[in-house]
Amino acid sequence: MPDFAGTPAGRGVLRRLIAYWSDPGKRRFPRRHQNHRALLCAGLDNLWCLLQNRENAESETSSWMITNESPEGYAVMHVSGKPGRLSVGEVTAIRTETETDWKICIVRWALSENQVHFELGLQILATNAVPAFLARSGESNAASGLSVLILPKIPAIGGSEMMVVPSGALENRDSNHVLVIEQDNITIREVRSTHVNEQNSQIEVFSITPDASPDDESLYSPQSLKPE
Repeated sequence: MPDFAGTPAGRGVLRRLIAYWSDPGKRRFPRRHQNHRALLCAGLDNLWCLLQNRENAESETSSWMITNESPEGYAVMHVSGKPGRLSVGEVTAIRTETETDWKICIVRWALSENQVHFELGLQILATNAVPAFLARSGESNAASGLSVLILPKIPAIGGSEMMVVPSGALENRDSNHVLVIEQDNITIREVRSTHVNEQNSQIEVFSITPDASPDDESLYSPQSLKPE
C-alpha cells in the first residue's frame, strides 16, 4: 500500500471503498428542484465562531442558490461572496432564507465549469451543532483546548451524538475526552468515542457516548458551573 493509505484521508478513502463495494448506494429520497437562496459558512474554525457568537459572529459567509434538495442534503450553486477555501470533505453550515438554524453538512462533491460557475453537493450531518472545547491532557483551562463541534443525536433516524475535530487532532481515540461547553453556564462533559463516521484530510467525525460509571454516575454527568 502507498504511504497515503496510512494517513487519515487514506483510511477514510479505504473505509468508503469497502462500504461502496459491499453495499452499492441507492437513492432513498427523490430530489426536489428548488431555486431559493441560502447562506453558507465553510471550515471548522469559521463554524465554531459562528455558532459560539451567533449575534456578533465575524465568520465569513457567502450566498448560494439551492438547485435541488432531499432530506439528506442539497445541491447548491455559488451566487456571491467569498466562498473561502472549500474542498471535498470540508465541513460547512447552511441556512436557507426561510430558516433560523444552521444545518451542519459535509461537502461530498464539487463542480466548476469555469471561474464564475461553482457548484457543491452537501450531505446533512445534523440540523444544528454545539461549539465546545476539547480539553487536552496537561492543559488546565478551556481557552487552550481544541475547538470542536458536538452534533446532537437525531431521534428520528437513530444513531448517537457525534464530535467533529480537525483531521489528525486526536492521538488516542480510545481514551476518554473532556468537553467544555461555554454558553449561559459552563458545562463539563466526559465522553468516549465509539466509532469513526468520517475521516478525510480536513476533518474527522466520531460517534460519542457519555462515559458514565455505574458506581458513581455523578462524576460523569454534565455539570453546570457558574463562571466566576
